Amino acid sequence: MRDYIYVEDIAEACVAVSNYVDNDGRSLNLGSGISTKLIDVSRLIVGICDAGEMVHSDWPKEYSKIEPRDYFADISEICRLYEWRPKTSLKEGIRRTVEVIREFKNAKDS
Repeated sequence: MRDYIYVEDIAEACVAVSNYVDNDGRSLNLGSGISTKLIDVSRLIVGICDAGEMVHSDWPKEYSKIEPRDYFADISEICRLYEWRPKTSLKEGIRRTVEVIREFKNAKDS
């Protein structure tokens, strides 16, 4: 499971933090604060694209040695200190990303 965040939400978080005069240089976690299974992300992408197919494969035996375990960001500190929260759902972020890719592809093919 992973925490996914839309790029515009990251940009807005950076602006929110930079607007505060009393920043002390602390590190802050950015993310949605929600962990999502890869299979669910894959289903969203196939559904939004209305194309492709899901193929299940076994994880490699070395998986636990090369891949970190499940992750989601604890965003409570940035939310509390800077009154920031991500606005874009995973589904909406994927939809917007697919839209931009399609627009770019169409412009390139024209």
